[in-house]
Amino acid sequence: MFPHTPHPELQIRHSQNNMNTLLWFQRDLRLHHNPSLDWALSQSKPVIAVYIHSPQEDAPWSEGAASRWWLQQSLSSLKKDLLELNINLHCIKGNSVEKINSWVNKHNIDSVVWTNRVEPNRVKCENTIEAQLNKQNITVKRFTPGLLPSPSKFLTLSNETAYRVFTPFYRRLRAELNFSDYYPKSSQHIKNTISKEEIKLKDKYLISNLDLLDTHNWHSKLNKYWTHGEGSAHKMLDHFIEDKILNYIPDRDYPATDATSSLSAHLHFGEISLQQVLSALIPLIQGNSINHSVAAEGFLRQLIWREYAQYIMYHFPHTALKPMNEKYKPNFWKDDKEMLQKWQQGNTGITLVDAGMKQLWETGSMHNRVRMLVASLLTKNMGINWQHGANWFWDTLVDADLANNSMGWQWVAGCGVDAAPYFRIFNPDTQSKKFDKNNAYSNYWLQPDRLINDEIIDLGSSRKEALVRYKTQIKN
Repeated sequence: MFPHTPHPELQIRHSQNNMNTLLWFQRDLRLHHNPSLDWALSQSKPVIAVYIHSPQEDAPWSEGAASRWWLQQSLSSLKKDLLELNINLHCIKGNSVEKINSWVNKHNIDSVVWTNRVEPNRVKCENTIEAQLNKQNITVKRFTPGLLPSPSKFLTLSNETAYRVFTPFYRRLRAELNFSDYYPKSSQHIKNTISKEEIKLKDKYLISNLDLLDTHNWHSKLNKYWTHGEGSAHKMLDHFIEDKILNYIPDRDYPATDATSSLSAHLHFGEISLQQVLSALIPLIQGNSINHSVAAEGFLRQLIWREYAQYIMYHFPHTALKPMNEKYKPNFWKDDKEMLQKWQQGNTGITLVDAGMKQLWETGSMHNRVRMLVASLLTKNMGINWQHGANWFWDTLVDADLANNSMGWQWVAGCGVDAAPYFRIFNPDTQSKKFDKNNAYSNYWLQPDRLINDEIIDLGSSRKEALVRYKTQIKN
C-alpha cells in the first residue's frame, strides 16, 4: 500500500537557470503525495528545503514538551528521506517572516512553496510572507491540507455562513467527496539538482540547533511507545486496515482494547496525509464486504470530525483562546490550583480518571473515551476552566493539535461549537462499569498505587451543583 521503495528510475534534473525554489516545510513532514514537494521538484530548478521553528510566533500555543519530542524525531526521519532526492533539510530557529525574506534575498530564490496551517498566528504569518514576496515578484505557491480545497468557500447553503453543527457539515462533505480524486497514484520523484547555495549551506543548519528537547530527559520513556516518520505512519495504517478495522466500531470505546488507528500524531505532523488514509479506505467502502464498508465509513466519519476541527479553527480563530459561547465568562469557572494539580497528577481517587492521567504522563497519549471523561470531571464536576485542561493536554500529548484540542475541550465543557448539552456530565463509575468492566485498563495504569487515594470530590453532589450553575448562569 505504501510506495516507500527506492526509486530505480530517478534521474538527475539539470537546472535551466541560476535561480532556486524554496520549499518551506511546516506540518507536511513526508515525501510521498506531498503537493508542495511535488510542485517544487516540477519547477526545473534546484530546491532548497527549510524548516523554521518559531515558538514566539506560535505563542501562547508554541509546541508543548511532548510534541517537541515527536517533532525532533519526525524531522530526523524526514531529513534522512529527503537525502534520497538530493535535498538537504535546513533547520532554522527564529521568526518565519524574517527568515523567509532573508533566505529569498541571500540564496537566489524566485519561488517559494508551502502547505498552509490553520492556527490563527500561522495564518497571519503566512499571509504576511506572501504579501512581502508578491512585492518582490517572487512566485508563491500554497497548498491546502485536508479534504477541503477551500475552507473559506465551504459554507451553509441556506445563509452562506460557516457550519457550526457537525452533522450537516459531515453529510455535505461526505456527499461531495469524489473518490476518484483519492485513488492511489504513483509517487515517483526526480532527484533534485544541488545548487551552489545548497553546497554553501550544507550541514550548517542542524536539527539540534532548534533546541526542541527539554534538558530533563523525561521524554526518553516515550520511545517505548512510539515510532516516527513516514514509513512508520504507513505501517501503522496498514496494520489498522488489515487487522483492526473490522472491530473498530464495536471496540473503539474500550480503553483496554487496541482497536484504534493510533494515527493522530502522524496526521498532525503530516507524516501521512488525510488523503492517503482516505485512499486506503476507498477499496473497503466500495468493496463487496458490507462489514468492511460499514467499518470504513465509521472511521471516515471520525476523520471528517478532525477535518471539522480544522474548519472551525479557520473560521473562528478566537476559539483557540476564548469560548465560542460568550456566556461563559471567566467568573463562571472556579479557581482551585490544588484540585487542578491532583487532576493533572492522576491523584483524584477516581479510578478511571486517574488511570487516564497516568497513561497520558507515561505515554503522551490517552484513549479518546477517557479523554472525554477526564475533561468532564475537570470542567463540570470540579468547575475548573477548560483552558487549564487544554493547556495540560497541550504540553503532555504527542498528538497535541490546536484545532482538535480546543474544540474537544470546549465540546465537553459545553461552551464550544456543537457542544455537548450542559446536562451531559460523564459519570466515571458508570463509564468504568460499561467500558472497563474488569478494570483491565485501570489496573494496568494504576498498579501499584490505585488504592491509596480517597476521592477528592463527591460525584453525586458535584453533579447537582454543576447542573445548578449551568442552568442559572448559562442556560438562561
